Amino acid sequence: MKKSLWDTQQQKVISASRATSVPRVYHGEDSRPLVKVGTGEYYASESGELLTTTVGSCIAACVLNPKSGVGGMNHFLLPGSMEDQSTWEKTIVNAPARYGGSAMERLINLVAGYSPRRQLIVKVFGGAKVLQARIDIGQRNCDFIQDYLRKESMDVSAMDLGGTLPRKLVFDTRSGDVFVKFLGRDSSSRIARTELEHFKAVQNQPVGGDIELFGVRSSDQ
Repeated sequence: MKKSLWDTQQQKVISASRATSVPRVYHGEDSRPLVKVGTGEYYASESGELLTTTVGSCIAACVLNPKSGVGGMNHFLLPGSMEDQSTWEKTIVNAPARYGGSAMERLINLVAGYSPRRQLIVKVFGGAKVLQARIDIGQRNCDFIQDYLRKESMDVSAMDLGGTLPRKLVFDTRSGDVFVKFLGRDSSSRIARTELEHFKAVQNQPVGGDIELFGVRSSDQ
């Protein structure tokens, strides 16, 4: 009997380390790797892999180059540096992928290759209000991604932003489809606690660079 994508998602998935092979799971009759993209990471593949992440107030962008077949996903925490949030452009160069400007530039450059950016298929998700904080980080992330795509003159084929519930995503880099599952309140509380830990860590970390590896995730951790 064929398994649905979400049946597959309920199985235990062991996250791959940066330099080793990714785990293989079954999607229907087709065995393909399912790669987990964590906070502050981005991943690009040309072999039709399935990419997954869970976002609360964070944003995940799914980008596909229909000409080359390369697809990728990122997962960023904040629009820009905690030290200077006046403009996202200031944090692109040498910034970790936990910041939106850097995360988008790094992923798009990997996926686009020599293709014009306007030919890419872009889908964005997340920015929910899961944190009870003075600053609505989810909304700031939503504002950032829409502003970024507008300034870059990039068309968006799908956008699901805001709300109050976290989202679990699976991006099929072969077809370009993105499967979205809204999670319940229990998951929202857990994700909020995880994000708060990341925010506290960001406050204690300098803005630095990370290494780009094609087909292998890159992280600022």
